[in-house]
Amino acid sequence: MRFSLLPLSCAAAFIFTNCLAHGQQSSAAAAAIKGKKVCVADVANSSLMPIVTDSLKERLVEDLQKGKVNADDTSAVTLLANRLAISPRNKLAFEREKCDYMLLSEVAKSKGPPPGGNTGWSQPPASNGTGQSTAHLVIDFALFKRSHFSKPALENSVQVADSDDPNTAALAAIDSVAAQVAAGLASK
Repeated sequence: MRFSLLPLSCAAAFIFTNCLAHGQQSSAAAAAIKGKKVCVADVANSSLMPIVTDSLKERLVEDLQKGKVNADDTSAVTLLANRLAISPRNKLAFEREKCDYMLLSEVAKSKGPPPGGNTGWSQPPASNGTGQSTAHLVIDFALFKRSHFSKPALENSVQVADSDDPNTAALAAIDSVAAQVAAGLASK
């Protein structure tokens, strides 16, 4: 009986060691970047579209790190509300994670015509085959500074391109969010 458990124990130890090493590499990459720490909260989705928000958050952290921002994938959430705001739990995460900034973001339906005018706004939106429109989605984001929770240091909306694949379109928009945040932090 003891011999049959040995391979299983070795396999479990190997998996645990690999997971631990991967986690240390991710933390080491973020720790190697100097500067103010930006804690990235989970991306909310109020659009009612099937968009994988975990992929958006992962891409956002990666893009920010590529832009030399000390970004951290934080255990914090963006609450669905009329306006992006820091929740009491996010305030606790600010302290726990020693954040200088926290980035909240949400995939939402646009509240008005796309930037650049009313072009095509009255047109019937495209469908992704599920009967749901992929048009007129935006990614709203707000960057909050420590101890300045009432007003974001930076906030904006990025239009999500009309597409048959809402996930791919949202990933392209999240790239733009990361670029705006990196530029905003560089000017501070």
